[in-house]
Amino acid sequence: MSLAVVALAIALRVAWVLLVPTKPVGDFSMYVESAQHLVEHGAFDPEYIYMPGYVLLIAPVQALGGGWLATKLVGAVLGGLGAGAVIGVARRLAEGMRAKAVALAAGLLYALWPAGIAVTSVTGTAMPAAVLVLVAAYLLLRFAPARPMLAAILFGVATGLAAYLRAIVV
Repeated sequence: MSLAVVALAIALRVAWVLLVPTKPVGDFSMYVESAQHLVEHGAFDPEYIYMPGYVLLIAPVQALGGGWLATKLVGAVLGGLGAGAVIGVARRLAEGMRAKAVALAAGLLYALWPAGIAVTSVTGTAMPAAVLVLVAAYLLLRFAPARPMLAAILFGVATGLAAYLRAIVV
């Protein structure tokens, strides 16, 4: 059932991106331009001042000939994957026999969350970084009881990646 909820979350975000046209402005435009510069010149623009993680994430899309729409689709898929982390966190926090029902409800609410769907119509660092924070929380909850050191390391890696995408996220 969890895979179906994640698939629903991805499908809704992809549909939104395909049906609601947007164009890059501000920071979002700069990320795409920076990825294009990285692909063309093999290095960041010397005046680039933002965290490089998102540009490194979308540069392969640009290198493969993908444009603005392909970049938005990457964000839609990443945003949809957050449903899996929400389900995992909810299942770990809920107790007893209700855990599966609570996790399913939380995952569905995330999948159907209007703002979470709409934010995928622009590309940027917010959703990928937020999903990594959700993954970090899941990893901490998943591994802390039996392997606290591993939990701490995985949490640190996931939040570190999130900060590499968006410095103010953690």
